[in-house]
Amino acid sequence: MHLGRIASAASGGLIGLPAIAFFIAGVRAPYSPSGWLQLAALSLLALGLLWKRKSKPLLLGALALLLAVAAFRLAAADRGEMKMLTLPAAQSPRWLGRLLDEQDGSLIGAQLLREAWQLRGFDRDRLLPAMRDAYIDMRREHGATSTPAFDTLLGRQSPAAFDAIVIESQHPARAGVIFLHGYAGNYALECWLMSEAREAISRWLEAQEPRPH
Repeated sequence: MHLGRIASAASGGLIGLPAIAFFIAGVRAPYSPSGWLQLAALSLLALGLLWKRKSKPLLLGALALLLAVAAFRLAAADRGEMKMLTLPAAQSPRWLGRLLDEQDGSLIGAQLLREAWQLRGFDRDRLLPAMRDAYIDMRREHGATSTPAFDTLLGRQSPAAFDAIVIESQHPARAGVIFLHGYAGNYALECWLMSEAREAISRWLEAQEPRPH
């Protein structure tokens, strides 16, 4: 019993300390709604492992919240015009890219890059707010979306199975954009921003066309 309690407390600490670190990072660069709920579930899990008297309701609450967020993400992702496919078989995207919101990882990465590159002035001040606002706009337009970013970081992209973002347009295309993206093509946000640029160019070209009198 004593050893079990020690193991439970150690597990709670191993989960709780990263949860605190993620909370601090989230205050500086806010997560997506699903990201905050997942962090809340991890916090409940840590408390349940540390607090013996209330362990059962806390653990059950953590499990229920995690399952609810996972079910929502799996069911809601890619329901709009923006979808992710795993090529070359054109299959549904892999589960990791659907379970986690890209915003939750990329804003943490942006914080680290901001410090590593020692950005100054306007770029340093506006990087995180601009990315956050862009993710909010993308979510408002397309809802929950999948991302190739996490599978890329885990080295799971290969010629036999690689993820591709597909964004369908509601208007006839009058322009194309060649996106020489390099690593940025592994992020749904950058792909969406390029599609928005193509849409804006197409609308401008349409406006320049002569109208019949």
